[in-house]
Amino acid sequence: MTTLKIKLPEIFNYQECLSFLHRGFDDCLHQINKNTIIKALNIENNISLVSITYNQGILQVSLLWGDSSPNHQALIKSYINRWFDLQTDLKAFYDMGARDPILKPLIDKYWGLRLIGIEDLFEALSWAIIGQQINLGFAYKTKRALVEKYGKYVDYNGVPYYLFPTPEIISNCTVDALKKLQFSRNKATYIIALAQSFIQGVISKEQLLASGKGNSEEVVSQLTKLKGIGTWTANYAMMKCLKIPSAFPIQDVGLHNALKQQLDLDQKPSTDKILELSQGWKNWESYATVYLWRSLV
Repeated sequence: MTTLKIKLPEIFNYQECLSFLHRGFDDCLHQINKNTIIKALNIENNISLVSITYNQGILQVSLLWGDSSPNHQALIKSYINRWFDLQTDLKAFYDMGARDPILKPLIDKYWGLRLIGIEDLFEALSWAIIGQQINLGFAYKTKRALVEKYGKYVDYNGVPYYLFPTPEIISNCTVDALKKLQFSRNKATYIIALAQSFIQGVISKEQLLASGKGNSEEVVSQLTKLKGIGTWTANYAMMKCLKIPSAFPIQDVGLHNALKQQLDLDQKPSTDKILELSQGWKNWESYATVYLWRSLV
Protein backbone atom coordinates (compact mmCIF):
# COMPACT_ATOMS: atom_id res chain seq x y z
CA MET A 1 0.00 0.00 0.00
CA THR A 2 1.33 3.43 -0.95
CA THR A 3 1.60 5.87 1.96
CA LEU A 4 2.23 9.60 1.51
CA LYS A 5 3.44 11.97 4.20
CA ILE A 6 2.37 15.60 4.44
CA LYS A 7 4.27 17.86 6.81
CA LEU A 8 1.94 20.11 8.77
CA PRO A 9 2.27 23.80 9.65
CA GLU A 10 3.02 24.77 13.23
CA ILE A 11 -0.53 25.97 13.86
CA PHE A 12 -2.52 22.80 13.28
CA ASN A 13 -4.67 20.60 15.50
CA TYR A 14 -5.81 17.32 13.98
CA GLN A 15 -8.39 16.68 16.68
CA GLU A 16 -10.00 20.07 16.09
CA CYS A 17 -10.19 19.34 12.36
CA LEU A 18 -11.73 15.95 13.15
CA SER A 19 -14.27 17.65 15.38
CA PHE A 20 -15.41 19.75 12.44
CA LEU A 21 -15.69 16.73 10.14
CA HIS A 22 -17.44 14.62 12.76
CA ARG A 23 -20.06 16.92 14.29
CA GLY A 24 -22.79 14.32 14.66
CA PHE A 25 -24.28 14.98 11.24
CA ASP A 26 -24.75 12.24 8.67
CA ASP A 27 -22.12 13.29 6.12
CA CYS A 28 -21.93 10.74 3.33
CA LEU A 29 -18.77 12.06 1.63
CA HIS A 30 -16.27 10.86 4.21
CA GLN A 31 -16.20 8.37 7.03
CA ILE A 32 -14.34 8.60 10.33
CA ASN A 33 -13.21 5.53 12.23
CA LYS A 34 -11.67 6.62 15.54
CA ASN A 35 -8.90 8.97 14.35
CA THR A 36 -8.84 7.89 10.71
CA ILE A 37 -10.62 9.71 7.87
CA ILE A 38 -11.55 7.69 4.79
CA LYS A 39 -12.59 9.64 1.72
CA ALA A 40 -13.07 9.07 -2.00
CA LEU A 41 -11.44 11.74 -4.17
CA ASN A 42 -12.16 12.72 -7.75
CA ILE A 43 -9.06 14.48 -9.07
CA GLU A 44 -9.12 15.35 -12.77
CA ASN A 45 -11.69 12.57 -13.34
CA ASN A 46 -9.36 10.06 -11.69
CA ILE A 47 -11.04 8.45 -8.66
CA SER A 48 -9.06 7.35 -5.60
CA LEU A 49 -9.82 6.22 -2.07
CA VAL A 50 -7.55 7.40 0.74
CA SER A 51 -7.28 7.06 4.49
CA ILE A 52 -5.80 9.91 6.52
CA THR A 53 -4.26 9.66 9.98
CA TYR A 54 -2.08 11.91 12.13
CA ASN A 55 1.31 11.06 13.58
CA GLN A 56 3.66 13.56 15.26
CA GLY A 57 3.22 16.57 13.01
CA ILE A 58 2.61 14.54 9.87
CA LEU A 59 -0.55 13.58 7.98
CA GLN A 60 -0.14 10.02 6.76
CA VAL A 61 -2.20 9.39 3.65
CA SER A 62 -2.62 5.78 2.55
CA LEU A 63 -3.84 5.11 -0.97
CA LEU A 64 -6.41 2.34 -0.53
CA TRP A 65 -7.64 2.22 -4.11
CA GLY A 66 -6.80 3.93 -7.38
CA ASP A 67 -3.87 5.26 -9.40
CA SER A 68 -0.60 5.12 -7.45
CA SER A 69 1.61 6.77 -10.09
CA PRO A 70 3.99 9.51 -8.86
CA ASN A 71 2.00 12.17 -10.73
CA HIS A 72 -1.28 11.14 -9.08
CA GLN A 73 0.38 10.92 -5.68
CA ALA A 74 1.44 14.55 -6.10
CA LEU A 75 -2.13 15.52 -7.03
CA ILE A 76 -3.50 13.74 -3.95
CA LYS A 77 -1.06 15.58 -1.67
CA SER A 78 -2.01 18.88 -3.29
CA TYR A 79 -5.73 18.11 -2.86
CA ILE A 80 -5.32 17.33 0.85
CA ASN A 81 -3.20 20.44 1.40
CA ARG A 82 -6.03 22.53 -0.04
CA TRP A 83 -8.78 20.55 1.73
CA PHE A 84 -7.23 21.27 5.14
CA ASP A 85 -6.06 24.75 4.05
CA LEU A 86 -2.50 23.90 5.08
CA GLN A 87 -0.98 26.56 2.84
CA THR A 88 -2.50 29.40 4.88
CA ASP A 89 -0.25 30.90 7.55
CA LEU A 90 -2.55 31.54 10.52
CA LYS A 91 -0.05 33.57 12.53
CA ALA A 92 -1.48 36.92 11.40
CA PHE A 93 -5.02 35.74 12.19
CA TYR A 94 -3.95 34.57 15.63
CA ASP A 95 -2.08 37.82 16.29
CA MET A 96 -5.17 39.80 15.31
CA GLY A 97 -7.48 37.48 17.26
CA ALA A 98 -5.39 37.79 20.42
CA ARG A 99 -6.41 41.47 20.51
CA ASP A 100 -10.06 40.85 19.68
CA PRO A 101 -12.42 40.25 22.64
CA ILE A 102 -14.73 38.00 20.59
CA LEU A 103 -12.10 35.89 18.86
CA LYS A 104 -9.50 35.52 21.62
CA PRO A 105 -11.41 32.95 23.72
CA LEU A 106 -12.28 31.01 20.57
CA ILE A 107 -8.68 30.89 19.36
CA ASP A 108 -7.52 29.80 22.80
CA LYS A 109 -10.14 27.05 22.96
CA TYR A 110 -9.99 25.79 19.36
CA TRP A 111 -6.29 26.38 18.65
CA GLY A 112 -5.19 24.78 15.38
CA LEU A 113 -8.61 24.51 13.72
CA ARG A 114 -8.37 24.90 9.96
CA LEU A 115 -10.96 25.95 7.38
CA ILE A 116 -11.89 22.52 6.01
CA GLY A 117 -12.84 23.10 2.40
CA ILE A 118 -14.92 21.68 -0.42
CA GLU A 119 -12.63 21.29 -3.41
CA ASP A 120 -15.31 21.03 -6.10
CA LEU A 121 -17.14 24.29 -6.83
CA PHE A 122 -20.29 22.57 -8.10
CA GLU A 123 -20.48 20.57 -4.87
CA ALA A 124 -19.89 23.68 -2.73
CA LEU A 125 -22.62 25.69 -4.44
CA SER A 126 -25.04 22.76 -4.51
CA TRP A 127 -24.50 22.11 -0.82
CA ALA A 128 -25.11 25.76 -0.02
CA ILE A 129 -28.35 25.69 -2.04
CA ILE A 130 -29.46 22.50 -0.30
CA GLY A 131 -28.85 24.12 3.10
CA GLN A 132 -30.81 27.29 2.44
CA GLN A 133 -33.51 27.93 5.07
CA ILE A 134 -33.53 24.42 6.55
CA ASN A 135 -31.79 22.92 9.58
CA LEU A 136 -28.47 21.15 9.12
CA GLY A 137 -29.81 17.72 10.03
CA PHE A 138 -32.37 17.80 7.22
CA ALA A 139 -29.83 19.32 4.82
CA TYR A 140 -27.43 16.39 5.39
CA LYS A 141 -30.30 13.92 4.94
CA THR A 142 -31.20 15.56 1.61
CA LYS A 143 -27.57 15.57 0.47
CA ARG A 144 -27.22 11.88 1.28
CA ALA A 145 -30.34 11.08 -0.76
CA LEU A 146 -28.91 12.97 -3.74
CA VAL A 147 -25.44 11.45 -3.44
CA GLU A 148 -26.63 7.87 -3.00
CA LYS A 149 -29.01 8.21 -5.95
CA TYR A 150 -26.67 9.93 -8.45
CA GLY A 151 -23.11 9.82 -7.11
CA LYS A 152 -20.40 7.37 -8.12
CA TYR A 153 -18.75 5.36 -5.37
CA VAL A 154 -15.78 3.15 -4.59
CA ASP A 155 -16.62 -0.20 -2.98
CA TYR A 156 -13.87 -1.07 -0.51
CA ASN A 157 -14.24 -4.09 1.79
CA GLY A 158 -17.97 -4.05 1.16
CA VAL A 159 -18.42 -0.38 2.13
CA PRO A 160 -19.41 2.27 -0.47
CA TYR A 161 -17.46 5.54 -0.38
CA TYR A 162 -19.36 8.14 -2.36
CA LEU A 163 -18.47 11.10 -4.53
CA PHE A 164 -20.75 14.08 -5.08
CA PRO A 165 -22.65 13.82 -8.39
CA THR A 166 -21.15 15.67 -11.34
CA PRO A 167 -22.84 18.50 -13.25
CA GLU A 168 -23.20 16.13 -16.23
CA ILE A 169 -25.37 13.78 -14.18
CA ILE A 170 -27.45 16.42 -12.38
CA SER A 171 -28.09 18.41 -15.56
CA ASN A 172 -30.07 15.45 -16.88
CA CYS A 173 -32.27 15.16 -13.79
CA THR A 174 -35.84 16.35 -13.71
CA VAL A 175 -37.36 18.56 -11.07
CA ASP A 176 -39.82 15.81 -10.16
CA ALA A 177 -36.99 13.31 -9.68
CA LEU A 178 -35.27 15.61 -7.20
CA LYS A 179 -38.54 16.38 -5.43
CA LYS A 180 -38.75 12.66 -4.65
CA LEU A 181 -35.50 13.15 -2.71
CA GLN A 182 -37.23 15.89 -0.64
CA PHE A 183 -35.90 18.84 -2.60
CA SER A 184 -38.28 21.75 -2.89
CA ARG A 185 -39.29 22.63 -6.44
CA ASN A 186 -37.21 25.81 -6.31
CA LYS A 187 -34.06 24.08 -5.04
CA ALA A 188 -34.42 21.31 -7.62
CA THR A 189 -34.74 23.92 -10.36
CA TYR A 190 -31.75 25.86 -9.08
CA ILE A 191 -29.40 22.86 -8.86
CA ILE A 192 -30.31 21.57 -12.31
CA ALA A 193 -29.78 25.06 -13.77
CA LEU A 194 -26.48 25.33 -11.89
CA ALA A 195 -25.29 22.03 -13.36
CA GLN A 196 -26.19 23.24 -16.84
CA SER A 197 -24.24 26.47 -16.24
CA PHE A 198 -21.12 24.44 -15.48
CA ILE A 199 -21.54 22.31 -18.59
CA GLN A 200 -22.11 25.36 -20.79
CA GLY A 201 -18.99 27.06 -19.44
CA VAL A 202 -20.94 29.91 -17.87
CA ILE A 203 -19.11 29.29 -14.59
CA SER A 204 -15.97 27.47 -13.48
CA LYS A 205 -13.66 27.47 -10.48
CA GLU A 206 -10.72 28.56 -12.62
CA GLN A 207 -12.67 31.50 -14.04
CA LEU A 208 -13.71 32.74 -10.60
CA LEU A 209 -10.23 32.37 -9.14
CA ALA A 210 -8.81 34.38 -12.00
CA SER A 211 -11.36 37.19 -11.65
CA GLY A 212 -11.40 37.10 -7.86
CA LYS A 213 -7.76 37.93 -7.20
CA GLY A 214 -8.06 40.80 -4.75
CA ASN A 215 -11.67 41.42 -5.76
CA SER A 216 -14.18 39.35 -3.83
CA GLU A 217 -16.96 41.72 -4.88
CA GLU A 218 -16.43 40.64 -8.50
CA VAL A 219 -16.81 36.98 -7.52
CA VAL A 220 -20.03 37.74 -5.64
CA SER A 221 -21.29 39.66 -8.67
CA GLN A 222 -20.63 36.73 -11.00
CA LEU A 223 -22.08 34.08 -8.71
CA THR A 224 -25.26 35.98 -7.88
CA LYS A 225 -26.15 36.15 -11.57
CA LEU A 226 -27.01 32.45 -11.27
CA LYS A 227 -30.52 31.44 -10.18
CA GLY A 228 -30.77 30.48 -6.54
CA ILE A 229 -27.46 32.01 -5.52
CA GLY A 230 -27.60 35.03 -3.27
CA THR A 231 -24.84 36.77 -1.36
CA TRP A 232 -24.85 34.20 1.48
CA THR A 233 -24.42 31.28 -0.92
CA ALA A 234 -21.76 33.15 -2.88
CA ASN A 235 -19.76 33.96 0.24
CA TYR A 236 -20.08 30.40 1.51
CA ALA A 237 -18.60 29.04 -1.73
CA MET A 238 -15.89 31.70 -1.65
CA MET A 239 -14.93 30.55 1.85
CA LYS A 240 -15.13 26.82 1.39
CA CYS A 241 -13.99 26.33 -2.19
CA LEU A 242 -12.17 29.41 -3.45
CA LYS A 243 -10.57 30.07 -0.03
CA ILE A 244 -10.98 33.83 -0.33
CA PRO A 245 -10.11 35.02 3.21
CA SER A 246 -12.36 38.08 3.10
CA ALA A 247 -15.46 36.00 2.29
CA PHE A 248 -18.05 36.74 4.95
CA PRO A 249 -21.51 35.08 4.93
CA ILE A 250 -22.83 37.80 7.19
CA GLN A 251 -26.47 36.68 6.81
CA ASP A 252 -25.66 33.23 8.21
CA VAL A 253 -27.97 32.14 11.04
CA GLY A 254 -25.22 30.14 12.71
CA LEU A 255 -22.93 33.16 12.72
CA HIS A 256 -25.68 35.26 14.31
CA ASN A 257 -26.37 32.62 16.96
CA ALA A 258 -22.68 32.27 17.77
CA LEU A 259 -22.27 36.01 18.25
CA LYS A 260 -25.40 36.14 20.40
CA GLN A 261 -23.92 33.38 22.56
CA GLN A 262 -20.40 34.83 22.75
CA LEU A 263 -21.68 38.30 23.68
CA ASP A 264 -24.44 36.99 25.97
CA LEU A 265 -27.07 39.01 24.12
CA ASP A 266 -30.83 38.74 24.56
CA GLN A 267 -31.31 38.60 20.80
CA LYS A 268 -29.24 37.99 17.68
CA PRO A 269 -27.21 41.02 16.54
CA SER A 270 -28.27 42.95 13.46
CA THR A 271 -26.22 42.95 10.28
CA ASP A 272 -25.11 46.51 11.04
CA LYS A 273 -23.97 45.43 14.50
CA ILE A 274 -22.01 42.49 13.03
CA LEU A 275 -20.31 44.86 10.58
CA GLU A 276 -19.32 47.02 13.53
CA LEU A 277 -18.06 44.07 15.58
CA SER A 278 -16.05 42.68 12.66
CA GLN A 279 -14.19 45.85 11.69
CA GLY A 280 -10.93 44.42 13.00
CA TRP A 281 -11.28 41.13 11.11
CA LYS A 282 -10.42 42.54 7.70
CA ASN A 283 -9.18 39.82 5.31
CA TRP A 284 -9.77 37.18 8.01
CA GLU A 285 -13.57 37.21 7.99
CA SER A 286 -13.71 33.62 6.71
CA TYR A 287 -11.62 32.26 9.59
CA ALA A 288 -13.49 34.36 12.13
CA THR A 289 -16.70 32.78 10.84
CA VAL A 290 -15.26 29.25 11.08
CA TYR A 291 -14.23 29.76 14.71
CA LEU A 292 -17.61 31.23 15.60
CA TRP A 293 -19.35 28.27 13.95
CA ARG A 294 -17.12 25.93 15.95
CA SER A 295 -18.35 27.50 19.20
CA LEU A 296 -21.87 26.22 18.49
CA VAL A 297 -20.90 22.53 18.41
